[in-house]
Amino acid sequence: MPEQNKQNPETKNLSEIVSDAFKELNETFIAFFKAPKALWGVNVPYIIEGLVYFGILTILGKYSSENLSVNDAQAGLIYSFVTGGITFSMLMFGGVSDKIGVRKSLTLAFILFITGRFFVALSGSLNMGSGLWSPMFFMMTSGLLIMVLAYGLYQPAAYAGVKRYTTPKTAAMAYAAIYGFMNLGAFFSGFISSFTRKHSENIFPPNGL
Repeated sequence: MPEQNKQNPETKNLSEIVSDAFKELNETFIAFFKAPKALWGVNVPYIIEGLVYFGILTILGKYSSENLSVNDAQAGLIYSFVTGGITFSMLMFGGVSDKIGVRKSLTLAFILFITGRFFVALSGSLNMGSGLWSPMFFMMTSGLLIMVLAYGLYQPAAYAGVKRYTTPKTAAMAYAAIYGFMNLGAFFSGFISSFTRKHSENIFPPNGL
């Protein structure tokens, strides 16, 4: 009886396996950097957003304690409101980009970002008094609330944009890149924040957001 399950696989040595892996990685990089401009319209703002987001979080607790003059427990609640609120906001508004489109969602999100951060910055620049339930408190928390709502639109829309503007070959690289770009922005925020605060201490309030 003839043998039916003959196996004659093409074996490769280690150097060939490594060479093929680097070749595939190189092809993926090339395809990724040749991606549509719309994808880079998602990636580049993600760097800036990472810089701003982590820049604010870095000093939000200190700002709340020293500038707003609330106690540490209250400052912690404000901090938790922002970080936890973003997650809840994404659950609420995650499907909006599917209804109105990625571009409109991102545009609306950035309008809300600018508006919210304007109120947060203005709260420390006007002499409205400080402390819990003060006008400064309400202006700052209103700005933070608008920012939180903006993240509910922005994050899902950004990832939906990555899905739309990539191919199966470049999708994994694109998702990894957008996460890396956010961390790159966080990395730069440490340098820019300290430099900006030092050179603007006579112009803006200390710990200014």
